[in-house]
Amino acid sequence: MLGKGSVQYVRQNEKADKLEKIIERFYDRISRPVLTDLSLDWNGLDVKDLSPEFIPDLFAGQPLLLHARYIKSGSAPVVIKGKLRGKPLKMTVNVNLPKKEPANGAMGPLWARSRITDLERLNLKKEDEDTRERIIMLALEHKLVTRYTSFVAVDTNTASAGKTPLLVPVESELPEGTQYEGFFGGADGAFAGGASRGMSAAAGSFSRSGAFGQAKFAGSALAAPSRNGHSAQSRGESASGGKVKSKGLAVKARELAERLFSTEDLVPGLALKLLELPTPRLLRQLVSRQDAGGAFTGPDGKKASAADQALALLALAKARSALGADAEASLRKAWACLRGMSPAGLNGREAVVKALKGGTHWKTAGVQRELAALGAMLEELK
Repeated sequence: MLGKGSVQYVRQNEKADKLEKIIERFYDRISRPVLTDLSLDWNGLDVKDLSPEFIPDLFAGQPLLLHARYIKSGSAPVVIKGKLRGKPLKMTVNVNLPKKEPANGAMGPLWARSRITDLERLNLKKEDEDTRERIIMLALEHKLVTRYTSFVAVDTNTASAGKTPLLVPVESELPEGTQYEGFFGGADGAFAGGASRGMSAAAGSFSRSGAFGQAKFAGSALAAPSRNGHSAQSRGESASGGKVKSKGLAVKARELAERLFSTEDLVPGLALKLLELPTPRLLRQLVSRQDAGGAFTGPDGKKASAADQALALLALAKARSALGADAEASLRKAWACLRGMSPAGLNGREAVVKALKGGTHWKTAGVQRELAALGAMLEELK
């Protein structure tokens, strides 16, 4: 089964500073899926061929689109099941499937395109003839271009009998920002790309003027081949054949992922980062770990200890001081939770100090500094 995550597209010639911001926003989004492990119960509705077949997770700020077809009209309460921060969630939505309407004619091709994408994924490693035929049938029925089907321009002009056929070379331009050598490895390099619709794959080396075949991908990692058979990315080069000015996209993404998901994936790590540098992004990530009762939870759904709850509350106070009212509601909820974990009669500062003394971050210089700076704000919490 393929992954159920998210995707972010970037331009090949994206500037380094903008690229880093795009990657950070991407990891910010995927670090906090709103709903996971989604499933649908159609409750008797005659719905078939849901696409994507495996429902992806739902991420903040990104819609989740599902396509399916139904045999007959009807209405029913459809049950959506999933997990919200690791806990089971169920909601019911009333769905009405109307009879066939001309105004909804575009829905068929939309479903077919999504369904073809699912079928093509089945053929990534080994092409199956039955799957290929299903793709062709869907494409012809809904007039879609695929790796096996194409629109054909028919010239209505007739040539005089006996004349020599005229060969007209047609240019096939590469995408902007790419070079021929990056894909084909130079004039005498190997070729492994470009689909030839309706033709079987051809193996071997091709010159620039040679025949074209369909690329075969044996694994999940796809990279443009180079002249010596190694992927361009393995040498720190871009797929266009040129050197990447800064670091390779994959390397930069991996470094950012490690930075965002190592210590920051835990409540105390996020809190310490927010204390060090209060930014809206870090505030959102910390708040995403907070449940309805104000408690902070780890990746496994387990509630944070009193010490970690106090550290997170201190970080929210810092964010409240630096960013304004955006952190106010979360701060109040975090205090309500910590107050329930503390002896009666303590104000916010006293409760934070008592809880932190039972943890590992009490002697951290930054924690002591922020306690002194934010003491008055914490004392207002009763």
